[in-house]
Amino acid sequence: MTDDGPNTYTYSQAALRGEATFVVDGDQLRKDGDDGWSLRFGDVTAATYTIIGTKTGATRELLLEADEPRKLIYVGPGGDNADNATFRALCKDVGKGLHAAQPGFEIVRGFAKGPRRWMFAASLFSIAVALSLGVAMMLAGVSTDILIAQSFPLIGLLLFGAWGAWSYSPTRKPSTIKAQYFPQG
Repeated sequence: MTDDGPNTYTYSQAALRGEATFVVDGDQLRKDGDDGWSLRFGDVTAATYTIIGTKTGATRELLLEADEPRKLIYVGPGGDNADNATFRALCKDVGKGLHAAQPGFEIVRGFAKGPRRWMFAASLFSIAVALSLGVAMMLAGVSTDILIAQSFPLIGLLLFGAWGAWSYSPTRKPSTIKAQYFPQG
């Protein structure tokens, strides 16, 4: 964000979508075009940065929440290096704007509240399935050699569920980064 005027960022958000133009002008972020919107940095109540996929084919999203509908800035896996670089520059400018409007503002890294709850529920479900299948095999009188052979995938499912339940627990504070350092760190 510079003091000499608005910064404009134009890039392709995804392979089959046209270009999107975002403007950071003082204390606000604006998306131009037919689906345009405007948001003051002081009105943002929460922000979440998520990377979905692998490093080579990832979708990167910055979700800004305010009293009005959520605003999503993203770049999909179809974007080239220039699109990703423009997206990172936009995110850096948004971070500076959030810090200027709300010193100490923190951006959550990872999934937002809703997806975190679904991941937690899916993890609990995998634990329940692993335990249920294990108990059902023992009660059904499955032979010992089959029980031992099936214990490895069930233990894997149980450990995966435990890891997911721990990682996405609603009581666990998600990882955050100060807006002034975003997107580095």
